[in-house]
This record gives sequence, C-alpha cells and structure tokens, in this order.
Amino acid sequence: MVPTGLPRDVELVVREGESGTFRFAINHTDAEVKVVLPDGSRAAVPAGTVEIFRDPR
Repeated sequence: MVPTGLPRDVELVVREGESGTFRFAINHTDAEVKVVLPDGSRAAVPAGTVEIFRDPR
C-alpha cells in the first residue's frame, strides 16, 4: 500500500522481498516533512534525506 497525500516533492518507493516490504521515503525538499505510514503512524523525514521503513513478513 502506497500512502496518498504525500507532501510535494516527497517520493515513496515500495519494494517487496523475502524478508519483508521496504518503503523508501525520499525527501527532495529543504525542510523536514512528516509522512503517514500504512499502519497510521507518522514519521519524520529530514530535509534532503531518505528514510527506510521495513515491514517484516
């Protein structure tokens, strides 16, 4: 599941593998942004960085 309503210039890439689902939140802006994960939790993604979130199988 890919969340909708992401902040502008924030990209989410989802990859699935044997060990789980990986979500890469890529912040192309110069400000920290908050993203809402599929479980409803919120996570901060600092400016110009990538955060990786893993859902184990």
